[in-house]
Amino acid sequence: MNPFKVTKEEYELNFGEKKNFLKSLIFLIFKGNAFPSKIEDMLINQTLVEYYEAYFHPFTSFTVKEREGLRQKLLVAFKMEDDYDTYEQRMEDIESQINSADTDRKTNQ
Repeated sequence: MNPFKVTKEEYELNFGEKKNFLKSLIFLIFKGNAFPSKIEDMLINQTLVEYYEAYFHPFTSFTVKEREGLRQKLLVAFKMEDDYDTYEQRMEDIESQINSADTDRKTNQ
């Protein structure tokens, strides 16, 4: 029996209880009878939360808002690095890469 195997139903209904059990198990293996520090407890807790969140809700694509934010950050970075003449070309390159990645992801689904 794998204590780290969590069903979708278990995750949705009582993940807090399962998470606390897994934290106790990890600390028993890692520290024996010693108590974990507050930082260790927070780190393991966050790791478990993020792992199971990613497992049950995998990344599929960026939202339109996320895509636009990413596009703007990349364009500003390129604008700061290069002169304005190459900025226009970079904008087109970034746009085609983002659109290409979205198209590839949609065809693979």
